[in-house]
Amino acid sequence: MAHPTEQAPLLEEQPHRQPHREHSLWNTTRICILCYTGALLFDSTQILRTMPRTTLFESIICQNYYASTNTLGATLSKIPEHMCKANPIQAELVTTQTWLKVGESICALLVALPFGNIANTKGRSFVLTLAILGQILADAWIVAVCFLNRTLPLSLVYMSPLLRSMGGGEMVMSAVIYALVVDVVSEKNRAQAFFNIAVMTLIAELVTPAVGSILVDWRGVYTPLLCAFPLQVANMGIFGLIPDTRPPAKVVNEIIWDRLGGGDSTESSDETGQNKGFANWSKAIWLVTVCYISTMLARETIDLLVQYVSKRFEWSLAKANYLISVKALVSMALYLLLLPLLSRALAKQCSMSPPRVDLWIARGSSLFGVVGPILLGVASGPVLLIVSLVLFTLSLAYPVSIQSYGTSLLQPVGVAPFYSALAVIRLAATLLTSPLLALAFKFGLKAGGAASGLVFDVAGGLFLVAAIGSSLLP
Repeated sequence: MAHPTEQAPLLEEQPHRQPHREHSLWNTTRICILCYTGALLFDSTQILRTMPRTTLFESIICQNYYASTNTLGATLSKIPEHMCKANPIQAELVTTQTWLKVGESICALLVALPFGNIANTKGRSFVLTLAILGQILADAWIVAVCFLNRTLPLSLVYMSPLLRSMGGGEMVMSAVIYALVVDVVSEKNRAQAFFNIAVMTLIAELVTPAVGSILVDWRGVYTPLLCAFPLQVANMGIFGLIPDTRPPAKVVNEIIWDRLGGGDSTESSDETGQNKGFANWSKAIWLVTVCYISTMLARETIDLLVQYVSKRFEWSLAKANYLISVKALVSMALYLLLLPLLSRALAKQCSMSPPRVDLWIARGSSLFGVVGPILLGVASGPVLLIVSLVLFTLSLAYPVSIQSYGTSLLQPVGVAPFYSALAVIRLAATLLTSPLLALAFKFGLKAGGAASGLVFDVAGGLFLVAAIGSSLLP
């Protein structure tokens, strides 16, 4: 699910979107528990399938590669995984993964607003259930194409984004769940509810990668892929139990429209009498935007971590997948322990205001973002690999902090357009740079040696831009 820190202010800064219905404590608690459970199941199934799907793609690409070179003959169906780490195979694998990601993003973008409108007219539960059905059909299509790879080309998996966009995809699912929270939770408890959704994601990242790796080692690559289907059916059941909470205001489309950058121009003009667009941004806000987008793009390289480590250290993908659990563990320590303690210490011991605390945390985090990925790219052993991953993970505090600092530079009415703009720019930048990061990954494969981690050097460079930018902020 989308991280709540990017969306919460869109709801909190607009009091006219408060729920129009009173809900009992039991009804509110029940709906929130169903939302948390649904988010946990969704994230768990997505993460459970990620590594096995990569392994399956790699195996098929590997078989096709050696079949085209005619070097293995009768042993073609029994290619050991270590033989699939050849550069051409890994290059095609990252290309397949990248274009799937781009296709899913484009399809989700096209259907987000229409399905947001359906959520407002037909009900939140209906759209959530439909979205999970789309996920099931898309995942079933990928499994079927891979299982029949002797007769069907792997390129047919590129049709799966069309099925996954049923119900609006992850963007609409996230917006609907946040809308449900807005419907039933009071403003003073809303931040805690958003935080609870984030905790569900961290729990899924902590537990599910290890489960997926164990299942692959135990019963093969198809086992976790098939085990995810019952979880998705249960997810449909959970979302089907959510009662209708719709207030008169069209909260879902407002959230989605804000995320896509539409904002609420009428409200802005009524309250301020002027256009609060890009032209009215100060240099500091533009600098915050550049810093934020740079670090979010750098974080995209984490998606390549498992494949990179498997190739570089000749580990199985199942073994490399445990690193995702390590990252999640460090993330939990960062968000639940380190950041609160550091914020409190800076405020009390150094007498800093909240915006100054955010800025200095961002500046410190950017150093981890420069050093961590660069060390990750040159790591020659498991110890340095783990240390560099921990450092890289500690940099995740940067976008949250710099975003909060940017908010402090704005008048309340300008916060929602600011967050909307960040969402739009991030989406556009991701669509443009995902293929470029894939090219960097493939170039690193060709270069070999210490240069094989070039894509993480790029991440370090992006964090360097953010470090310089934050140092220039007042």
